[in-house]
Amino acid sequence: MMGLKNPPKDLNYLKKILSYAEQPNNKSLKNGLEILLSTDLRYEKNIFKFPFLRIYGSLDILVSKKICKILDEKWPDSSSIVIEKAAHAPFISHKEKFCSIILKFIKSL
Repeated sequence: MMGLKNPPKDLNYLKKILSYAEQPNNKSLKNGLEILLSTDLRYEKNIFKFPFLRIYGSLDILVSKKICKILDEKWPDSSSIVIEKAAHAPFISHKEKFCSIILKFIKSL
């Protein structure tokens, strides 16, 4: 919850739930990372046949907001929004803003 002075209560709840979960299988994690390393769909033409919205956090260190401009050009039928002071999980840290963005997008369809 980078950028937040007071992380939401949901974060503590999520940490508690995850503490009871089994540790992930190393083989599954390795396979998932391999997919991420070897698959790049950014340059596929017309990969999506429907309108879609991409939401980013300005403080995300996993998915840089720099990708917005690239994908805006590659996928002109999609929309992108950057939520300021949000990191990789804006649906947790900025849930009201996130939900209002989703609702506005749905209404625009």
